[in-house]
Amino acid sequence: LGYLETPAAPSNLEKTTVDFAIKSGGVVKVFFEKDKKIYFQTTKNQTAQIISEGTIIKIDENFIYTKNNNSISIYTVQNDLVKTISLPFNEVGSIDNFSINGEHYTVIMDYLQNKINLYDQNNEIMPGFPKEGRERAVSYLNEEQKLLSIYTVISKSIVCYKIEL
Repeated sequence: LGYLETPAAPSNLEKTTVDFAIKSGGVVKVFFEKDKKIYFQTTKNQTAQIISEGTIIKIDENFIYTKNNNSISIYTVQNDLVKTISLPFNEVGSIDNFSINGEHYTVIMDYLQNKINLYDQNNEIMPGFPKEGRERAVSYLNEEQKLLSIYTVISKSIVCYKIEL
C-alpha cells in the first residue's frame, strides 16, 4: 500500500532518460549521463541542462557526486558546486559528504588500495588518514557531538573509526 503526499495528475514526459531521480523542494529531478556529460531535468523544465562532465557516482538527499578522471565534484541537489577534490587514485568504492558549521568533510574509499580517506574543507587529508578498509565505508555524523563515525568490514569484523570534527 502507498499514498501520494499530494494528489498528482499524470503527465507525459515524452522521451527521457533517467539514471537517478530525486525529489527536492517538491520537484522531481532526474539525472542522466550522455556522451560523458551529466544532465539534469525537472518535470517543470523539459529542457535538460548540463551540470558537469564525467559520470555520476552517487546521489543522496543532499548531494550529487560526480567523477571526471581523478577528480570528484560534489554538488548540492540544487546543482551548486560544493567542492572538487583531485584524487591520487582512480577507483572510488564509496563516498559521503557531511557539512558541519559550514565546513564540508568528505569520506572517500579507495577501492584499489582498500584505504578510507577523509578530506577536510580545504581538500586536505585529515591527520591519521588514510585508514584501512575493505570494499566499502559507511559514514554517520552526529552533529550534536561533532563526531563522525566511519564503518567498514575487515576480516568479517565491523570496524568503526570515530573522528571528532
